[in-house]
Amino acid sequence: MQVPTVRFWLAREGWDIEDVKKTLAPKFNVVIDPQSGRGFVQFNVDPLDPTAPLPELLGTREGVKEVTCRVLVNDNFSQEGIYRNHGVTLQVKTVVEVHGLGDGSRVFICQQFNFSGPSIEAIRTVYTNVRQGILKPQEPWVGHKGEPHEDQIARAIKLAVKYGGIDEAHHKAWVIDQMVRVLAGDQYKEVVRQAKAGDDGPETYAWDTGIAP
Repeated sequence: MQVPTVRFWLAREGWDIEDVKKTLAPKFNVVIDPQSGRGFVQFNVDPLDPTAPLPELLGTREGVKEVTCRVLVNDNFSQEGIYRNHGVTLQVKTVVEVHGLGDGSRVFICQQFNFSGPSIEAIRTVYTNVRQGILKPQEPWVGHKGEPHEDQIARAIKLAVKYGGIDEAHHKAWVIDQMVRVLAGDQYKEVVRQAKAGDDGPETYAWDTGIAP
């Protein structure tokens, strides 16, 4: 699991940037979000590790309105969806990345846990409860049209079993493409884009959608 970037969003609004710098600098590097105008302080720490060093001011949540972070999980996947608990909103979605084609291709599957909550402590509690299966999503992940991840896997397996044994390369290419469509959901175009890209640019490799049997 990669160490995520954690953002502590400041509670005080309407600060002048110079005022922010004088108040928190030089200890903290305050960034003003250009879209919202809100200020935040960013750190590369693991919010799920209770021993992770946190700045004293932010660790006590003084002046902090919201904490956001993204955690990547590579195994023991949880059910996709939107969770709400302890003031935390958590979005869980599965991400598929394909690098290259042929024998040298690599496929990476992970889950993104996108947190927004009042504190690091609340985020840790929700993460633990989700991973232990104590919490269930209150809403489906709209990126996959509400289908549970387990159902997508089952549909892909059915395609492989039903059509995988058919001869002719163009039919097998169709099976592969259909399985990727099912598993990738709304990320299908991005998966294909990544698969086609290489050392010679975005069209280094071809993506064959095949012919249906």
